[in-house]
Amino acid sequence: MPSPSRILTTGPLAALQYPDFRTLWFASLVSITTFFMVIIARGWLVLQMTDSTFLVAAIQAVSMIPMMFFSPIAGVMADSFERKYILILGEILNVASLLALAALLVTNYVLLWHVFALSLVSGFAFSLMMPARSAMVPNVIPLAQLPSGMALFSTIFSAGQLVGPALAGILLNLFDIWIAFLAPSLILAFSILIMAFLPAQSGPSHQGKFSASTLYISLKEGVRYTMDSPFLVGLMLL
Repeated sequence: MPSPSRILTTGPLAALQYPDFRTLWFASLVSITTFFMVIIARGWLVLQMTDSTFLVAAIQAVSMIPMMFFSPIAGVMADSFERKYILILGEILNVASLLALAALLVTNYVLLWHVFALSLVSGFAFSLMMPARSAMVPNVIPLAQLPSGMALFSTIFSAGQLVGPALAGILLNLFDIWIAFLAPSLILAFSILIMAFLPAQSGPSHQGKFSASTLYISLKEGVRYTMDSPFLVGLMLL
């Protein structure tokens, strides 16, 4: 049986020996957990406002729309700008949207279109961060530990799906609904503080150069690279 020290240095947990990876992992876990908290709280809010199961589904669909159309652009941005600051910017947008919704609920000025508009902002922020979040993993660990890092990083979403809805349910049961939006915003503020301790990472050689022409060229190259690989095409279809 391998010793615990060997597992931590060469086994599936090897990436955790690097402080920057631990910081990124924990900050991302906090962020993804709040994402699933908000999904539950937002659906419950819409159900209370409309008693419509269709609109409960619609509010979640609206938050996913930016992921369908903006994610490729966000991927190019993750190659063109400092990824740490992309993550911080995305979290600030999330905090602002949650605080705005909590304030509308407290003042009793909230309307259905407010919830949909702020859900769209939240989806935009999430789609902005996802490529940068994954692309930061190779920046904080050696290439040899990348399988461990990516495997550990994938556990964030499973953990968030378990913990986030449970926390949201507890808040909705014990407090007014606006607390279920205020609490995630405060938790995200903590995540931003954690990410501030990440060192700036040097990206690709073209980092910092972003224009309509480079965006078009990068997207075109990405599509061509994907279409030339039957394996990648299959993954995209799935």
